[in-house]
Amino acid sequence: MDLYVLIVSDHNLAELRACLYYKPRHIWLVASQRMQKPAQRLFDVLKQQFAPEQLDILQAVPNVPFDGNTLQETDDWIKQVFTPQIKQFNNAAQQQCVLNMTGGTKTLSYLLTRAYAWQEIHYQPFGNKVPLERFCLSTQGLNILPNIDLANVTISPKDNALLYMDYVRPHTPNAIRKHPNSLPLALSRLEYPQEWKKITDLLEQGWQQNETSTFVSVTCSQEINAEFIMLLNSVIESKPAPLSLNQQTLTLPSLHYKAYQKWRKWVSGDWYEQLIEHWLTTEYQIKPEHILTNVQLSNKTDPQGQESDTLLQFNNKLYVIEIKADIPKYKTLGEMESQLTSLSEQLGKVEKVLIVSPMLKAKYSNEQWLSFELRCKGKNVKLLTVGTKEDLKALFTTVS
Repeated sequence: MDLYVLIVSDHNLAELRACLYYKPRHIWLVASQRMQKPAQRLFDVLKQQFAPEQLDILQAVPNVPFDGNTLQETDDWIKQVFTPQIKQFNNAAQQQCVLNMTGGTKTLSYLLTRAYAWQEIHYQPFGNKVPLERFCLSTQGLNILPNIDLANVTISPKDNALLYMDYVRPHTPNAIRKHPNSLPLALSRLEYPQEWKKITDLLEQGWQQNETSTFVSVTCSQEINAEFIMLLNSVIESKPAPLSLNQQTLTLPSLHYKAYQKWRKWVSGDWYEQLIEHWLTTEYQIKPEHILTNVQLSNKTDPQGQESDTLLQFNNKLYVIEIKADIPKYKTLGEMESQLTSLSEQLGKVEKVLIVSPMLKAKYSNEQWLSFELRCKGKNVKLLTVGTKEDLKALFTTVS
């Protein structure tokens, strides 16, 4: 293919997928005034695979507006800007030029199909499957060509997110995730929730102490499993060990002891995120390149942005997943949903998923949880309580 012409819209994943499949010599992005930012983002993602001289954005020029609002204005822009440019492209010899009309307004799509004798015209319907529909127009009418399955075209969740955000910055994974004892320890926290709750309550009590000292102590009112204390110590090589149990007293690093910050972050919730990611890749055969964890997403107008626990690319969809072992301090259930919804609204057509541990759910009454389930359903958030690897099956099921 010599030239692939794309109509830029708010959602350009289908166009990106088709470009990666065909690898055309030249790509033109037709972008009305309102589509300048999406066009630039698509251009920047394509630059990772194509040389800059292969890419061009066709837009308004002086004295020829292109807001894309009316038939007349769009037709004028096509005749005065687009048509001369494609004629010049074909000046030396007739080349294979194809239009992808997936995006854009009906007006723009229709007028562009008539603006040139395209060798082919492409369209990809939105859905879980990714067939590229193809046809061409002639004096005899419509000639439908065989579909092409684009399911094997790999798009990373980062590139997907970059179609909507200016910056996508993954954080360095917690080093404790690499420790061989971390996964068995994470799994045991789900297998023995009552035993672990005793220890978790003590840790939370200690971290609530506003002490400047490096270690704090709390009194144990119940018998604590010393083996689990040893497991918590085993995932970090620092000396002294983070936890020590002496009769009825548990000593632990304070909230301000920086040497144990990564350990404390893993113990507080990273363990659950690590376990969910492990199950996704080992039990559900999700390729590691289709998962992006602990990522900050932001735009130039909002440099701080928001964070996402996991971005998952699966079946032509981007899943925005929040994973909570426990509810963050000073947060409510409703705020967890609001945070997820706020981020997802900036990323186009995505699947919103909130995964919570059984221990988190157990903190609330049946009535409170039912109310939260209804709230999530009303916001199109899939709420999953995951205590086993089998519970994750619901992530990939479609509710009719």
